[in-house]
Amino acid sequence: MKKGRIPISAAILASAALILLVNFLFAGFVRNEKTLYAWDHVAYWSMSRNLAQDFQRAPAEAISETAASIWRDEINLLPSVLPALVMVPAGESRTAFILALLDLYSIPALLLGFLLFLRLSGEKPGSGLLFWIAAVLLIPAFWQPLSLGYPGSGGMILAFLILSLAWSCRESAGDDESSQDRLRLLAMGLLLAFLTLFRRWWAFWSLSFCLVWAGELLIRAVIEFRKNRAGAKILIRRMLSLGLSVFVFLLLIGGPRILAVARTDYAGKFVHYKAHHGIAGAFSLLRDEFGLLGILILAVAWLMLLIDRKWRSKALFLTIHSLLIAGLFFRVQDPSPQHWYLLMPAFLLISAAGLQLLTRRLQGQLSHTVPALVISTGILLSGLSLGLPFPGGRLGPRLRIYPAQRPDIDEIRRLMAFLDEREEAEPGWIYVLSGTGDLPESGLAFINLSLGEHFRSPAFILQTQQVDLRDGFPRGLFRARYVLVPKPPQYRGRTQRVIQLPAEDFDEKTGIASAFAAVGREFQLQNGLKVQVFERIRPNSEKEIETLSRRLRSFYPDTPKVWQYF
Repeated sequence: MKKGRIPISAAILASAALILLVNFLFAGFVRNEKTLYAWDHVAYWSMSRNLAQDFQRAPAEAISETAASIWRDEINLLPSVLPALVMVPAGESRTAFILALLDLYSIPALLLGFLLFLRLSGEKPGSGLLFWIAAVLLIPAFWQPLSLGYPGSGGMILAFLILSLAWSCRESAGDDESSQDRLRLLAMGLLLAFLTLFRRWWAFWSLSFCLVWAGELLIRAVIEFRKNRAGAKILIRRMLSLGLSVFVFLLLIGGPRILAVARTDYAGKFVHYKAHHGIAGAFSLLRDEFGLLGILILAVAWLMLLIDRKWRSKALFLTIHSLLIAGLFFRVQDPSPQHWYLLMPAFLLISAAGLQLLTRRLQGQLSHTVPALVISTGILLSGLSLGLPFPGGRLGPRLRIYPAQRPDIDEIRRLMAFLDEREEAEPGWIYVLSGTGDLPESGLAFINLSLGEHFRSPAFILQTQQVDLRDGFPRGLFRARYVLVPKPPQYRGRTQRVIQLPAEDFDEKTGIASAFAAVGREFQLQNGLKVQVFERIRPNSEKEIETLSRRLRSFYPDTPKVWQYF
């Protein structure tokens, strides 16, 4: 064995040990949580759980419903299929769900990325593993979405496969186009279609990839045209073939859903989630997730790739691709934790390859010191994100990965027990007048799943209209027999008037609140939040409804969805 090389067998054993360790850590993480899972944090767990039950009861119907959801729903069942299959024998617990995401999506994504890095770099598996581990440690944001229950890392599997096929096609460019090249293009089209449908925001990755791929082929075709017209035609044909295959596969698999997406103004629909603007705003979000030190190391790695002839074109491809993703995404909304997965294939490849090139350029002892130093820095950054007491300050990321603990769980149980009593006496729908903060409507609706309880009232909780342009007029308020009203009001900014205006009515006991009366005691939740239950004593009058409609119309005169009740 050459000095400095790690045997392949040792690398395999080290990888297996790391996988077991990560499984152990995430199992402990879930055991230490005591919270209400809400919104997306519970959505895919619930969907996977229900799909697992369907697979046990009627497998054919489960497959049919999955296909129908891809054709029909914006948030479909595709990411839930593999976790559901694991949950059939492993059970429906949160632990089973998170470990299914870890072992079916996150770890395979890292392994595929590692194999692609080895192929592109020509590095030996043993020493290459050190560079890849260093890259992963430098990006603790990779683990945060998994801890919250997001399946987005599954998209990274498809992204790495697409990049591998794309660069295989590029390397095989020549005067002749083989059947193998045509198969690669067809496979790329199919994978890009599935990635677009896997979760809606992966469409930014797919669209940006197609644009960069087409732009590169077009430039190469123009350069090639004067000396080799046949080769130029092959490049143009590849560009058109990929575009056509993506389009056809999207229509075949996604159908009406794709047409609906094309007609949707997502920038308007998700304006509530847009708070940072311009390059400075984007950089502040990047700093929070990755830390200044992590960004600096990524920049150095990127420069190393640019000065290397072998890596230069790939580095430019990944850079332009990432900038396009960021530009398209930031136009619509700020990224949540799972959205950073869109950039992680590029970040991981650039970090690992840049570290490898830097190590090769150094001589003697420094060539062994640099990987150790970067791995130590990665441990520091990951440790900071896990809450370990390392020095770091503003150089490290601001994100923190910790088991969620709510101190008010017992009081929430008392609130739900009270609602059960009211439902027993006078059944009716329940509306939670909250758009953010510590009283999520979905958290109460899924409390039985989160805490293993058997309350009756969650079945009566209506979906709250939370965001004006996305959800529209709060019709649920007028169907509800009971309304949960938090103090202080739980809304954010000027995009939640459908929460703000009714909350003002309940605070002043006027308008639509005149049809309700407070029942029971106030419930004291965390962070000083108080919750009062109101019960309907009469139907709302047309005048009360019209008053609320008119107030909403003053803010959105050209958007009837927000203010039109009938």
